[in-house]
Amino acid sequence: MKKLLMLLALLSLLVLPMALVGCDDDGEATEVEADGPADPTADVEPGKGEEPNTPAAPAGAGELVLSAFYDIALDDYIVYALDKKGQLWIAQGEEWVKDGTPCPGIAPYDLSAFYDIASDEWIVLAIDAAGNLFRSGAEEWFDLETPLKGRGPYELDGFYDIALDDYIIYALDGAGQLWMVAGEGWEKDGTPCPGKAPYDLDAFYDSVDDGWIVTAVDSKGNFYMSGAEEWTDLEVPVPAKAPLALSGLFDPVANNFAFAVLDGSGQLWFSVGGEFETFAAPCGGKTPRDLSIFYDDAADDWIFYVVDAKGQLLVLAGEEWATMIDSM
Repeated sequence: MKKLLMLLALLSLLVLPMALVGCDDDGEATEVEADGPADPTADVEPGKGEEPNTPAAPAGAGELVLSAFYDIALDDYIVYALDKKGQLWIAQGEEWVKDGTPCPGIAPYDLSAFYDIASDEWIVLAIDAAGNLFRSGAEEWFDLETPLKGRGPYELDGFYDIALDDYIIYALDGAGQLWMVAGEGWEKDGTPCPGKAPYDLDAFYDSVDDGWIVTAVDSKGNFYMSGAEEWTDLEVPVPAKAPLALSGLFDPVANNFAFAVLDGSGQLWFSVGGEFETFAAPCGGKTPRDLSIFYDDAADDWIFYVVDAKGQLLVLAGEEWATMIDSM
């Protein structure tokens, strides 16, 4: 009943929480040493079977995938990128610095990095084309869980749930099937997304209502949200052309959700509980690009980061894009 009431309430705002499926508080992800604070395909018809561990060419995602977050203890932004060779990079000052050895998986990869408030740790995860999930440690990658037996390529996202004191990890496969790490492996979560591949996935934690928000955008710009058993078309399509990159957040001050989509021209589209509208001028850089946004608690503002195919890192704070790093 709690899930149903939460679902109906948030749908009225054109956003809805993820099915509140339990997650093992003793999951393997908590057992591996995390990175700590350093010096700062073709379209796939939904639901058409499974092809276990099938590598595929990159679709939608660029040669570089990006993930950024805000570290409360450091009062600083942490920005990671993963290249097509599996090399992890961290932005330090005005340059990219290699972080450890390359991930031992198969390209293309997707990346998810977030901050664990309770342990003051950085959690850095990657999924490869075969569905293998890895976590970055001090100098190397650790293979976690069993491989995801879906259809690649995979989109990955994770976050920290304050109430559960645990990590929540999702993946969306090339057929639109959503998966979640549960116990010792992956489990299907609901029915396939009814959109048109390739997709991009975003998931985050609603700290006010203690809910999980899981959304996806398809290649046509249709915007979906995952519910208890199925996806809901929120009927706020992004009028832009693929490849599309999606990133969302929960703003605790506004008590609302915000979603951003970056299109193939570098135009940013933004939505806060309504239709997507253009936001700022195009960011420039070389396609393909990837996008990561988060909420800065200290500044009470949204921060937008974009990495392009050459490793140029761009940031939007206010109304103007600025170049943080020229290239990789």
